[in-house]
Amino acid sequence: MEVLRAATLLQVTASAIHAKCSPDERGPEVKINDAFFDDIWGYRVNWRLSEDGWDDEKRLQMLNLQARNELQPELVPELTERGYKKVPIPDQLYKFIKEQRIGYPREAEPCGNNPHQNCFRIDADSGKRVPRKNVELIRIKEPDLFQTLVNEELKEVLEEWVGINLQPSQIYGIRR
Repeated sequence: MEVLRAATLLQVTASAIHAKCSPDERGPEVKINDAFFDDIWGYRVNWRLSEDGWDDEKRLQMLNLQARNELQPELVPELTERGYKKVPIPDQLYKFIKEQRIGYPREAEPCGNNPHQNCFRIDADSGKRVPRKNVELIRIKEPDLFQTLVNEELKEVLEEWVGINLQPSQIYGIRR
């Protein structure tokens, strides 16, 4: 009953935010009982597929994420023409990153239950979440030095791109 109450409240909140956004800024309105979810990029997800870890909690989190994504353009200034830019990183930083990962075994990423991660499946017999261990991490040798160097080396590149001074924030990891 608590999940249903939360779903109703979240649906009302998501609907209110959805209504405030222009049609160009919002995806189609979704209800928790729908079989599919079309995200704001138009990607259709079968969010009833337990093999991908979907349950009521994860569906609620996805509705909340969708509502926040629809509201974000109103709150965050647009600094660039596109939200991304692909550029080469400085050679020294690239060399450092490669050196930092050598010699460390890969391990499964700790799996949180959020809509950004697809690392659980729901066991058909028990109904419990079972880690799929489908994302591997490579640990780095010197995480503090890594954070400092990445911030220092990329700060100028990023500031030139967005046109304002930036403060160091978060580094979530390196993806290839």
